[in-house]
Amino acid sequence: MLKLLSRQRFLVITGLTVLDLDSGTEINELESTTVWMDEISNEQISAYVRTGEPLDKAGAFAVQGKGAAFVKRIEGDFFNVVGLPLFRLGKILQKSGISIFEGNLP
Repeated sequence: MLKLLSRQRFLVITGLTVLDLDSGTEINELESTTVWMDEISNEQISAYVRTGEPLDKAGAFAVQGKGAAFVKRIEGDFFNVVGLPLFRLGKILQKSGISIFEGNLP
């Protein structure tokens, strides 16, 4: 997987859905983040795999860990690449009348 990502640009797309079961309201949104990877040598891949970090990761690297050394650039929400686009989720919750700051999260 890392060899395929080497010197590539790719999109990380996350779909979010928030359902209000009381009103039947449904909000569906996507977050898209572009990631540019540097060239990754076979030696770098072997050394990275030996750390154990990429073994349970989608995409075979952890941008929040040692795998960040392979990432040339990120355009968009960093947290989307990590796993959950928190800014977008916060905006969806706000549209739903839920404030993460006022303690009214379920």
